[in-house]
Amino acid sequence: MKFMEFVVREDGLLLKFEYNRELVKKIKKLQGRFFDAEEKGWVVPYYSVGELGEFVDIPYDVAKKGQEIVDKQKESLNSLKLKQPLKPFQVNALEFMIEKQKTMLCADMGLGKTCMSIAYAKYLLDNKYIKKVIVICPKTVKYHWKNEIDKFIEADVTLIASRNKAKKVSWLDSLDSEFIIMNYEQLFNDINYNNVDDILEESTLIILDEVTRIKNIKAKTSKRVKQLD
Repeated sequence: MKFMEFVVREDGLLLKFEYNRELVKKIKKLQGRFFDAEEKGWVVPYYSVGELGEFVDIPYDVAKKGQEIVDKQKESLNSLKLKQPLKPFQVNALEFMIEKQKTMLCADMGLGKTCMSIAYAKYLLDNKYIKKVIVICPKTVKYHWKNEIDKFIEADVTLIASRNKAKKVSWLDSLDSEFIIMNYEQLFNDINYNNVDDILEESTLIILDEVTRIKNIKAKTSKRVKQLD
């Protein structure tokens, strides 16, 4: 490799280099990596930089600056405005989510997976990393999510209605909402209204509740959810 440029960014480490087929092949195996067409380089999130270092020599000062960004992001939790404080173990989980960006919460029932997810979404919204949050969950817990969001933070929330007369109105309301709550079936059944693809912005957080609903990668629901990524 004749030359590689490293750019430290908020969302990860940007790599610019002359095309190298083998190197690109290795980078594509890293979790969370993506190609920035405008910058013409690969962005590797900080949680994957360790793996990147196994085949790319990362300068010490670059790695240090990247770690400083991660530490700063965690410190910003002190200014997070929640109506109810998180417990210490929930704060640890929140720091983990900030570092990893894509996370599966597997805490036992009753430990607050919902409130931790809401706090993470609030952190991303406050720091303008995202503009919108879409919660996809079983139909039976849609109102539970609405109540929990109202209990923990101040936010504009739209719950996509199930009845046809109210559904169109709720889809229109969702265009200006920070949180949108919908059930898995509405990923398919709302083609006559504003489909979720129409409100999905590039800077959107998707929360999947009861993620076992997509455990079968060949199932229709799993394939539909994957299209949102």
